[in-house]
Amino acid sequence: MMRQQKCSSIIVKDEDTILGIWTEADAIKLNFRENDIGQQPIHQFMTSPVESVPSDTRVGKVVELFRQRGFRHCLVNYGPTQAPGIISQTDITLNINIDHFLTLCKVKAAQELCLTLKQDTSFAKAVETMRLRKTDAAVVIDDDLRPIGIITQADLVKVLADEMSSPSLTEIALKELVCIDNEDTLLSARDALMTHKIRHLVVANQQGRVEGVISMRHILQFLQMEYSSQLEDALSKRDEALKRSMQDLNLAERVFEHAMEGIVITDPTGEIIRVNPAFTLLTGYQEQEVVGKTMSVLASGKHDAVFYHEMWRQINEEGQWSGEIWNKRKSGDLFLEWLTISAVHDEFNNVSHFTGLFRDVTEIRKQEEKIRHLAYFDELTGLPNRRLLKDRVSMAISGAHRNEHQLAVMFIDLDQFKNINDNFGHDVGDQVLTELAQRLEYITRDEDTLARLGGDEFVILMPSINSYEDVIRLGTRINQVLKDPFLLSDDHNKQITVSIGASVYPDDGATVEDLLKHADTAMYSVKANGRNGLQLFSQEMAQRSMQHFTMEANLRNAIERNELSLHYQPKVDVISGSMMGMEALLRWHQPQLGAVSPAKFIPLAEETGLIEQIDQWVIDSACAQIRHWLEKGAYPVPVAINISPISLRHRKLTRLIKKALERHQVPASLLQIEITESAFIDDMDCVIMQLQTLKEIGISIALDDFGTGYSSLSYLAKLPLDELKIDASFIHNVPDCETSDTLIRAITGIAKNLNLKVVVEGVETNEQLSYVEELVCDQVQGYLTGRPAAASVIETNFAK
Repeated sequence: MMRQQKCSSIIVKDEDTILGIWTEADAIKLNFRENDIGQQPIHQFMTSPVESVPSDTRVGKVVELFRQRGFRHCLVNYGPTQAPGIISQTDITLNINIDHFLTLCKVKAAQELCLTLKQDTSFAKAVETMRLRKTDAAVVIDDDLRPIGIITQADLVKVLADEMSSPSLTEIALKELVCIDNEDTLLSARDALMTHKIRHLVVANQQGRVEGVISMRHILQFLQMEYSSQLEDALSKRDEALKRSMQDLNLAERVFEHAMEGIVITDPTGEIIRVNPAFTLLTGYQEQEVVGKTMSVLASGKHDAVFYHEMWRQINEEGQWSGEIWNKRKSGDLFLEWLTISAVHDEFNNVSHFTGLFRDVTEIRKQEEKIRHLAYFDELTGLPNRRLLKDRVSMAISGAHRNEHQLAVMFIDLDQFKNINDNFGHDVGDQVLTELAQRLEYITRDEDTLARLGGDEFVILMPSINSYEDVIRLGTRINQVLKDPFLLSDDHNKQITVSIGASVYPDDGATVEDLLKHADTAMYSVKANGRNGLQLFSQEMAQRSMQHFTMEANLRNAIERNELSLHYQPKVDVISGSMMGMEALLRWHQPQLGAVSPAKFIPLAEETGLIEQIDQWVIDSACAQIRHWLEKGAYPVPVAINISPISLRHRKLTRLIKKALERHQVPASLLQIEITESAFIDDMDCVIMQLQTLKEIGISIALDDFGTGYSSLSYLAKLPLDELKIDASFIHNVPDCETSDTLIRAITGIAKNLNLKVVVEGVETNEQLSYVEELVCDQVQGYLTGRPAAASVIETNFAK
């Protein structure tokens, strides 16, 4: 009957009562040494009672049932009015949508070591061996150990059906062997099984040697194990992420409420104080039913006191325990969970809480979509990530090429986003990114893709545009939607601007990489020209970008290669002509590029984040040089160093300067810090605190290039300044320019009234020097009184 119907199982009934199920796997229970084997009653060998599930049962639960009970078939009940059906492992493997996953997996990962039988083995002995080895197939080999065929459970049914008496293995197994390479994909294996309408493939290595067999059962078992492994890895990462963010109350609450794991929080005595919704979903207990009780409310009774003693020993000694544990739902059902218990310590290192995270390890299917989402979408904003964006850009390029139309890629970067993170914290930064994503989604078309690449970088893909005007119009809408300020705190609103670069297919590139790179290049062109704008890509930008990249790469190695140096320019007393101090000026000589102007490499260092490392080098080098001059017996004068606004906003600057002074044994009075007006535009309070600390240890503070930036008289009274340096651009035009003369006199008067020393920069002629003397300024600095020179030249001047 089974051969006629071409099926692998039949239901055994007595009228309307189902007695059991008989499958090909049951055939292996027969003793083929007996002559009347075909006449024996089927009920002696069938599986009974029959395991059955309702027709609406999830596939994942059926797979787990197969794994736990060792079944390959299960009865499906449709109700009293409809005949039952049978679902098999093969049915599941063929019908679940896992083609993409199967292409990523090799046959060798799922194959089973094969049982080999010599061709002269008796059929009854072969069946007995297969039964003992608990395998459903065996490869038959000849005397030279070469495979000549395969015998399966289906062949046992054939023997029964044909009433063959003591057949030889060669008689049964002589049929075409279908082999597959162990490096082929599981998708190829599944397709081969379907194409040849067979149950097993013989697996061979690249040398042609037989390594094993593979069937639909092996594929399904592998899928379950692999999904479990991936799920375990993903959830372990979530556990670690949760642990790191426990002190972040807002984020913790979001994770707590929406986590797929059950979470329970107890006090140090183990009394439950809170559980999350997933706890209720997994256990059936509402929060009010367990608060005030201990976790023993879930105890299954399957673990003895030794188990719990060892668990708590590890928690107390190591702070954490992870493992499998049986627990009991409110309904009384037992379930196996993966549980992680962590001790949470307070500021005194005392245990303040215990947290328990657990999940039902059988719920694999529920996690598949989560794993896929994490692979292709940004966790913070929910937008497509870089991987998914590249896929969509690639598809858009294919469509644009096929339909002969243009597409555009717009690279969007927030302006000065780092200041928000530094001043308000990363939580506020995340809120800004989330709100920005929502605003951008509002103005994009349904066919467009808005993605977040990471940090503060977003990309909009416009898969079809009519002209460059479409890009410009979208850029305009972006600026409009950003007009409303973002709420950073209860008393701080800030209008956010963005720099946008755009590239267009096919004019600016024909590949995903080129379009993204060129849009990025155009965006950095906007940054370099003052931010807050839109720029379309051009080839000139590509050339500048390459030059920019080369200079950046060289600058990163400049310190290690000893390419940086300090030159020193004297500051001279107006009346006596004596040198009253020096300014240390940074120089970079690159072997291939030659002497690189500070006007080029300092902005690059600030843009790339190298400026803090360079500032640290300047501080240490200047202190070392001062110490060297002191040991030489030179008359000590203060040396001024320029500090970047970026370094000035970091609290570690003061600590670095103190350590440098202590390391080189330099008095603080011999070091001066020069800042520019841009240093305190974004965060006046932070800069004042830093400068006040430096001043308290004896370091003097000078405001450089006064009058060229965001000059404001109010901050002159707020900043702890000792010296005001008038920018060289003013002195160049005097005494002929009445406006410059008026401004210099006004600045000098204000400085004197504030008890600040006045240094005039850029003095190059005797006429200019005479003008400064008339103003009764304190010091001058310029080519007339001394050009910047290496330390060795300055030493010579000391000697004179």
